[in-house]
Amino acid sequence: MGTDMNYIKKGIPFMLLIFLLLPSVSVLAKEQMDERVYYILVDRFVNGDNNNDIEIDIDNPEAYYGGDFQGIIDKLSNLQKLGITTINLSPIMVASSYNGFDPVDYQSVDPQFGDMADLQQLVAEAHENDMEVVLDFPITHVAENHSWTSENTDWIKDASTNQLEEQLPAINLDSQEVQEYFLETAVYWMKSANVDGFHIYVNDQIPELFIEQLRERIFNEDEQATLIIDGMETEVGSSMLPSFRTEAVTILKQPGQSVEPLLRNELTGVHYLESVLTPRFAHEAVQAGFNPVTRWQLASTLLYTLPGGRLFSIRVWKCQWIMV
Repeated sequence: MGTDMNYIKKGIPFMLLIFLLLPSVSVLAKEQMDERVYYILVDRFVNGDNNNDIEIDIDNPEAYYGGDFQGIIDKLSNLQKLGITTINLSPIMVASSYNGFDPVDYQSVDPQFGDMADLQQLVAEAHENDMEVVLDFPITHVAENHSWTSENTDWIKDASTNQLEEQLPAINLDSQEVQEYFLETAVYWMKSANVDGFHIYVNDQIPELFIEQLRERIFNEDEQATLIIDGMETEVGSSMLPSFRTEAVTILKQPGQSVEPLLRNELTGVHYLESVLTPRFAHEAVQAGFNPVTRWQLASTLLYTLPGGRLFSIRVWKCQWIMV
């Protein structure tokens, strides 16, 4: 996965379109049918306001490219026409890089994207267009220049690999103080920006009890909130299921394979073939020597007919669909 993880770091994927069809597993506190979530890597989407182009460099794959909240606002009507019901924003907090997975300040908006007023406007206009807004919330690592690394050293563990395979200081979520900070931070974003929930990124070092507490705090604030959990299979919220993805990709990227193994286990949680953290399914099919369009057609049929919660994803880059 390490090589493919470079796609997000090099800015190739601009967006990820996700369809959530959840007849038996609820992503929200109440059951939702035919939910369509559009994942947006904010900096790689649309530059709608040149006033916040602080340090962009479109010739440098590691730099900011200028995507911002205004750019998303400008495209909300287009997303609505596509039938989108929720947009999932990549981390929008102050961070050391454009992708946001190395946070510097969990309670401040990255000025490259705009300010709190811009985020509030985005959420308000999304709601007017019958769409909800979910924020990415990486809680496993911080940037090397985060203040905790020098001022709250008991909040930090030794460096380890984050979701993008970068070596960064790990967060000590065994600490009750750290847990309370993140609980308060979730409520802060819900109160300040009126967001509708979170897509949280975890690992096996995160206490599951904390995830339960986070869910309770979020749903106490909004009983219809969204909570998607990435990195841990749990009954709390709605878990992304990497084990299903691995087996499904192996079977579906090439012809002549039986899908029966995918039906043996209880089909709960969120099923998907790709996400912002995985290689593209089309790439997997091409690497195997087969037509990605045909592979996606078959994969789509499976995902739409499986019983239980499921997630269908299509990546977009340079505003062109991978699959037609």
